Amino acid sequence: MLLSFLYNHSILLYFILTGERAGAFTLVCPSKEEADRVMSQMKIIIRAMYSSPPIHGARIVDRVLNTPELRNVWYVFLSYSIIVCCFDECFKYYFFSYL
Repeated sequence: MLLSFLYNHSILLYFILTGERAGAFTLVCPSKEEADRVMSQMKIIIRAMYSSPPIHGARIVDRVLNTPELRNVWYVFLSYSIIVCCFDECFKYYFFSYL
């Protein structure tokens, strides 16, 4: 039996931009026919969500990266997020090893 599954990875964590749209969404289907049906539905959802993307998140990122004090605080935060990334990689490794 083949499984369909989805995996969502958000990079919002790196700038604490809750409500922003950045990251990756992966959906794996067992057949091309199912993938085509799912993609059709995803396009409907995505079109509504991304028609008018907000720009305030880009302004926040610009300010953080162009202000030395804020950039340094952000670098510290990134060092802590390495733990999260390691956990994420471990999860993927163990998940896919059992498929």
